[in-house]
Amino acid sequence: MKTKEIRETGDTRRPPVRRVPQAPPETDAQLKEKIGGAKALERRKKRRIRNILMIIIPADIVILAALLMVQFAQMAGSYTINGTAYRYYAGQQTPLADGTRLSRNAEGVTEMKGSQLEGEMSSLPVYYEDRQTVVLPQPMVYYASGSVTAVRAECFTELDYLDNGTVTAVSGGRETSLTRGFMYDGQDTYLFLEPVTLEFNGYQLELGAMSYVIADYQNDVMVYNRADGTMTMEPPTGAVRAKAVSGDYTVSLLEDSLTLQDGTKVLLFTRPDLLDGLK
Repeated sequence: MKTKEIRETGDTRRPPVRRVPQAPPETDAQLKEKIGGAKALERRKKRRIRNILMIIIPADIVILAALLMVQFAQMAGSYTINGTAYRYYAGQQTPLADGTRLSRNAEGVTEMKGSQLEGEMSSLPVYYEDRQTVVLPQPMVYYASGSVTAVRAECFTELDYLDNGTVTAVSGGRETSLTRGFMYDGQDTYLFLEPVTLEFNGYQLELGAMSYVIADYQNDVMVYNRADGTMTMEPPTGAVRAKAVSGDYTVSLLEDSLTLQDGTKVLLFTRPDLLDGLK
């Protein structure tokens, strides 16, 4: 097979030029149509920008409103003791002086300042000295007497016990009449809004309305009887039960369960924050 040798010849000839025919000049109608199309495109751009702004501006308003609501909630998340109040724990009475400020931060921690003791507060109730009013330092779960429906009582709710045996909950300027029952903090603390019989370690203690009990397996059962002001503290050796004098229900404090008069039994709700508030 012969091989063709390719050599650079140094040919300087230019390639042939292909002439493109020129387009005829645009008529007035064509120019008007082109200008009209450009204006229409510009209008579409402006309309699209306006639509985007209409979306962005309301979103900014919503964000601003949310920030204002959070700020308002933080400002409203406080309570000032009006008078002399006490907390009862481990056999001791701790005073909260008039003007003591309770506040709840964004992490859900309640703190007190301006009292004999300063620091974080548990769900242990606060009792006023000169009136039948109890303040909740933490949100709690509320069960009405004879009901298994759980609702939330807000932090700093005032519970006013009236002479006729009813309780009024006051929170954020709104009053709610409660049908006896009890409050539960979702852990170990129970506040009974009606008289109950507490049974544990062979005892039967008759507790007055607005008494509280703290009970868990690893610590003492602590009782404050609002009826006579006595405090009891003893480690549990068996079941701890509170039976409503009305007969409507029994609470097993170590099991965190509720049994109604008709035999219905439920475990208590442990997350106040997931419940609807009192209405």
